[in-house]
Amino acid sequence: MNRIEYLSGIAGLALSAIVFLLLGSWSTPIAILWEAAVIVLVITVVFVSSKPLSVPIVTPLTDQGGSAQAPEPRDTLEAQVQELGFRHIGDFDVTIMAQTSVRIRTYVDADSLCAAILIDITSDNSKKTVLEFCTKLHPSGSITTTTDSNPNIIAYQLDKMRVNVPWKKTAADVFELHQSLCRTALDAKFTPAAIYSTSFAESLTDDTRKDYEYQVKSHRLRRVAEGRYRLTLLEAIIAAPLLWYQMAYGRLFFWYKLPDGFFHRKLRKRLHRFNRKTVRFGVLKLLWLCFIAALQTTWNRLRRGPVSPERNLKLEICVVATRKLLTEMNTWPPARMQAVASLGLPRKFLRRVEILRVSLAGVPAERTIARGADNGPILLYIHGGGMVLCSPRSHRDIISHIAIASGARVYAPDYGLAPQNPFPAGLQDVFIAYRALLDQGIQPNKIVIAGDSAGGTLTLALLLKLREAGLPNPAAAVTICPGPDLTFPGESWTRNSTTDCLTLPVVRQWMSYYARPDQLNDPLVSPIHGKFTGLPPILVQTGTSECLYDNITLLVEKLKAAQVDVTFEIYPEMPHVWHLYRAVTPQGDAAIQSIARYIIAHTSEADRIR
Repeated sequence: MNRIEYLSGIAGLALSAIVFLLLGSWSTPIAILWEAAVIVLVITVVFVSSKPLSVPIVTPLTDQGGSAQAPEPRDTLEAQVQELGFRHIGDFDVTIMAQTSVRIRTYVDADSLCAAILIDITSDNSKKTVLEFCTKLHPSGSITTTTDSNPNIIAYQLDKMRVNVPWKKTAADVFELHQSLCRTALDAKFTPAAIYSTSFAESLTDDTRKDYEYQVKSHRLRRVAEGRYRLTLLEAIIAAPLLWYQMAYGRLFFWYKLPDGFFHRKLRKRLHRFNRKTVRFGVLKLLWLCFIAALQTTWNRLRRGPVSPERNLKLEICVVATRKLLTEMNTWPPARMQAVASLGLPRKFLRRVEILRVSLAGVPAERTIARGADNGPILLYIHGGGMVLCSPRSHRDIISHIAIASGARVYAPDYGLAPQNPFPAGLQDVFIAYRALLDQGIQPNKIVIAGDSAGGTLTLALLLKLREAGLPNPAAAVTICPGPDLTFPGESWTRNSTTDCLTLPVVRQWMSYYARPDQLNDPLVSPIHGKFTGLPPILVQTGTSECLYDNITLLVEKLKAAQVDVTFEIYPEMPHVWHLYRAVTPQGDAAIQSIARYIIAHTSEADRIR
């Protein structure tokens, strides 16, 4: 316990004594109650702030029957879990506190979307077994339904929901409630994410560490040693009355079985509040960073002149602001990062196109059609975002202008993003989307595949996957500033580090979400390692000021060596995906018009051949 905690305790007692002296002369009962409340609060604050929090150390047990001796309900619950169709994936020893022994036996359901965990807790004075059902959520968080005491629903940091239902005596009862809570989360646009048995032990430790580190940044915890934390004084003061409330709440309602609807209502409120606070905080933070970027860029331009004759002040501000935004967002939890980056223009601002939510064989997508272009070619557009960010909604501006300029009917799949859906989930989604277009009777020579940034990478990977699967090639492909090698070699990362919106630490963090290090040389992850023979005509666009320039140039050389019909367009002094800045630079509209002409030329040529 540190000096601040001692001083806070003394200050609390002194304050209570002063209040007692002031009120005691005329209202002794009130003063006594106040004195008692303050003393209880101070004791609780000191107790809570001195209680250590440790990152659990999870050790797999080699003997599958090595769970600790536990009370009778454990065997019964285990049999009930097996009857529900869950399969055993391992036993683990969890080290949290020296006085407590915790061992867990873990099961997952047939779809690997829900884990059933039997927790044997052995302390000095007692032994007990707790059953938990846990489902990870996309874009973030988890729902845990448990037979632990104190009936309540608690929201933890990063949107973790814990539902305590001690009167649910059978595993089937707990699982039924858990499934209904997951359906409630699904209605709030949170979907279950897969649980990988091979990394279950690591995820237990990593998730807890990430939670604690995030709370350190939020000044709710302080790190006292490696893997050990304590509450800050302010957080202890806030937590103290909540602790007493939860204890009283649990004792008061322990005998009363709260209806399941109570938990559903609280869960809906938590999820709605989480979404609202996430987006609101993120947008305000990003607006502030844009304001700072505008001031800094204007000042630097007045002092040193323009970065390039091809760039006006507005474009420089956009590039600097984007670099600041991506750097800031990279420190956020994935949920907040994805929620903010997925924002875009509402439909009412896009008067010249019709946007409709559709499904391509189960893959959600947006269909964008310019008014009067119902019979145009098909464009499968794969949005960028480093495999981690963005959505069809965030790319509505560029998609709509391509649709207007080319007359194409654009389908933009909302593919799965990392870290919730790592490789090969996103690639599989766009593959399913392309195959769904073919199943609708659309001729492949009427389809063009396009993508920007990471979407350009997926476009190249999709062409390789189509060849492997024996499916017909599209009429052509368009890659806008693709990342063909996700190890990111090339001197342009250093040369253009001050002129582009991307930075190497940011993209490397994204790739760590998307693929394991041993997968980065897979041609379906880094297409530059693939064989390009037999691919359709490809348009490649890049700017000389972007960090991927050298990598893209090498890609074009390999495509030409494989006898692929490549059209390579280089835009001087343009940053990464400058098309998104078309409102402030004429080169953005010029690049979009070039894409439209390319789509029209290759789909019209297919009509003539047919």
